[in-house]
Amino acid sequence: FSFVEQPIKDLQPLFKSTYQRTRPQKVSVILKKVMKYYSTVFSDPTVNIQCEINEVAPLEVESTEAVLMQSLINLLDNSLYWLRTATSPTDKRLISIVLDGCHRTLTFSDNGPGISDENRDYVFKAFFSTKRKGRGLGLYIARQLLGRYGFSIRLASKAESKLQGAAFVIDFNVEEE
Repeated sequence: FSFVEQPIKDLQPLFKSTYQRTRPQKVSVILKKVMKYYSTVFSDPTVNIQCEINEVAPLEVESTEAVLMQSLINLLDNSLYWLRTATSPTDKRLISIVLDGCHRTLTFSDNGPGISDENRDYVFKAFFSTKRKGRGLGLYIARQLLGRYGFSIRLASKAESKLQGAAFVIDFNVEEE
């Protein structure tokens, strides 16, 4: 059971998130933890995940580990679903994650079908989903959790995205109230 033990330990913060204290979190460490989890548990050789981390300007934010993990997991789950559902296994399936410590942003994009213009206003609404059996809570929860700490998540512009599918920016610049 040792092969299961580490992935469970890595995800444990998700299950006790209401009891976690806010403290400085290195976003790159959380991102690497989520990437490690996905590479060992949900390995899919037909999906290439490219992760760029600007180590020159490490990004540290006041949050809980669970909030960051849940948000990243929701984005990855959505991308993997659409890449597997709407593309052929012979297509190049790509996910790009860029952590920019200088601008305090994380840009997440894929080369799946993207989000139609008619759905752009609804993707962060509770219970809105275009997935066949989706609940419509992933992006809504990510926005709510990040917003608790003054962070935001939004659809990325074409200029901000490395790929032509769905693209999101998490902005860690704290919004003043």
